[in-house]
Amino acid sequence: MAGGSSDIRIYFQCGKGFADPRGLGYFSVKSMETMNDTMAKLFGEVNKLAGTSLGWMLAWDLTAAERKLNWMDKGTSVVHVLRSPSNSLIPSSITKSSGGDAAGRTATLDDGVLSEIYVENNMPADKLAHIAFHELMHNRLDVGATVVPINNSSDPMKAGIHDIALGGGGLAATPTTGYGQLTAKNASLMAKNLVTTVKQSTKHLLG
Repeated sequence: MAGGSSDIRIYFQCGKGFADPRGLGYFSVKSMETMNDTMAKLFGEVNKLAGTSLGWMLAWDLTAAERKLNWMDKGTSVVHVLRSPSNSLIPSSITKSSGGDAAGRTATLDDGVLSEIYVENNMPADKLAHIAFHELMHNRLDVGATVVPINNSSDPMKAGIHDIALGGGGLAATPTTGYGQLTAKNASLMAKNLVTTVKQSTKHLLG
């Protein structure tokens, strides 16, 4: 956490069973710490570029009891960290249009929006953090909300935040390489919308 109160709460949830990326051997607690550090740097850049002083909290694999103590609908986002796209929690009727080599996906389910990222072929951990930030942009701007129109183009590479005029390029661009830089428009959009209420899917969280 940084910057005072937790205006932004990001909960990372590792997959269960074979979907757990920790079974790969190269995704570890150190990887999670690196992701936290990189996300903190990105939120710090959001504050700097947007002229805000938002605080944040990053947490991993909260139990139901821990969520009950920490969960606040306003400003809360969930990112599922899975082994590979084949472990997706999103129904195949949705994922079939996005390709099997996606680094992450965000979709609206019957109980809220769900964001997920995939560890295989997307290390190192700082790149994974950039992918998570990109999916948070979908979560907060064009899939889970209507800040940016998602149907502005029939080409998914240019739709929603992928449109440079709407998303601002940088970390909104696709594919997410891990080398992108946060832009002023990225920061402005996220500073305003990371703190709002976007209903998150909770059906796949730890019991």
